[in-house]
Amino acid sequence: MAGRPLGRDARRRQMRSVVVELLGEHGFHGFGMRDVAARSRQSVANVYHHVADKEELVHAALVELLEGALATAEATLAVRGARERLRALCTDHVTRLVETPAEAPIWRGAWPPLREAQRRRLAALRTRYIAMLQAHVDELCGRQGRRRAADERRVLLLLALLEGAAAPLERGATPARIARGAQEALALFLEGALPRTRSRG
Repeated sequence: MAGRPLGRDARRRQMRSVVVELLGEHGFHGFGMRDVAARSRQSVANVYHHVADKEELVHAALVELLEGALATAEATLAVRGARERLRALCTDHVTRLVETPAEAPIWRGAWPPLREAQRRRLAALRTRYIAMLQAHVDELCGRQGRRRAADERRVLLLLALLEGAAAPLERGATPARIARGAQEALALFLEGALPRTRSRG
């Protein structure tokens, strides 16, 4: 029995999901609207019925992706203790990078060649995420007492370590393996971030 045809909103969600997959596999320049149509099992004309161009579709997909990242990260913060909250954020981050490799360049600030307004929207979401992570790094490690840029560089270092932890893991890796990788990356980060206060929790 044939499945029920997808509605307009479901079609758009499907296309955004496909775009994220294609970005992770091929990068922005490695696919076109025909690839989106083929993978989402619809005509090219129907894809263009929903969006004006590739840039609009990629932007919508990445906004949805980053808003989802913020939501799942915030949902991890119910645990008690500064170290536990930071560990939960790191584990969530590695989990998402394993499942959705297209996220990684965004956290590095490597934007697809989108329009200026679209890049600003993505940058605002990235800034919110980094600020949330930075607040929890500061809670555990303390502020560095210099310029704001120094604190942000510290968070970017943590993000780079987490990306490195995710790189060797394949989609479908067990939660235990992901958590171990995240914890190892966090421990390496804290060796430098807590040089005189390693007993703090």
